[in-house]
Amino acid sequence: QVIKKTMHQLVQASALDSFSPTLRNNVGELLKEVEQDECARQGLLDEGTLLGAVRALADINRVFESRRRQNETQLSKPFDPDVVDKDVDDQCHASANSEIKPYRPSLSAGTLAHVVSTFNQCLRSSLLIAKDRPANYCRSLGKMISDGSATASLANEAKSVLDLCINTPADCADAVSSWTELVLLELAMSPKKNQYIFST
Repeated sequence: QVIKKTMHQLVQASALDSFSPTLRNNVGELLKEVEQDECARQGLLDEGTLLGAVRALADINRVFESRRRQNETQLSKPFDPDVVDKDVDDQCHASANSEIKPYRPSLSAGTLAHVVSTFNQCLRSSLLIAKDRPANYCRSLGKMISDGSATASLANEAKSVLDLCINTPADCADAVSSWTELVLLELAMSPKKNQYIFST
């Protein structure tokens, strides 16, 4: 059981395989030594992958939240026309407008590119399991919600990140397409088979 738990953690760590293909392959080979049954082994891989995706989404949300707090701190300081933070200049002007506008995250180009790339990988990894192994998808999702690792379906978990990403200059066309497909797949999964799918 201890070995399986360790392997499960390794699967989570290598969930976004485009960033660590060698690690992912090595984990798969090690898992064969721990779990001989192919179906059970695939179930462990899928569950670990989905949990890794959920945790990556949580990390992305924390990045945006951290930046939002930094902006709020800067905007709360007395305005000095001689010392203007370029990152918050536009938001200062926007705050003068009485119309309430959605929060627009301000991240560096490098950070934003990494965030969007990671987000796309989360969606693609989840989509692959939902399309090819829907039973594993439902079972893993139900287990994660039961133990508190997730609060809703992957599509719901990803929605808050998508809302933030589309309010940035980043190209989110792939993310929107993948998220929409994931929503449709989840809706197609009968709630009678799994009560957790697409809960709101």
